[in-house]
Amino acid sequence: MLEKLQGIHRMIRGSYGKSYRRCGKPNCWCSHAEKGHPHHRITWSKDAKPGSRIIPQDDIEWIKEMTQNYREYRQLRAKLRQKTIELKKILDMREEEVIVKTTKMRDYL
Repeated sequence: MLEKLQGIHRMIRGSYGKSYRRCGKPNCWCSHAEKGHPHHRITWSKDAKPGSRIIPQDDIEWIKEMTQNYREYRQLRAKLRQKTIELKKILDMREEEVIVKTTKMRDYL
């Protein structure tokens, strides 16, 4: 897991998606349509503040890759955090086991 985490060298916080928006022109087809014009967008949240930006057509594939890298990084990080919790429990149990055995050898406590 650590090697995979270290192997991710580029990422962008956020999620890629497609949204629709009406342009506001009264004679445009979108004024009568259920959906408006399609926009490729990245959305994110940083310091509890949401953000959003339209992505130019030339950057769509790049943004998809960078946000996928971010999602993969976060998933690996969560798995590693869980493994750390499990390892701490195992080490705590081992520590207690050794202390109990050692205490039985000599009664100092």
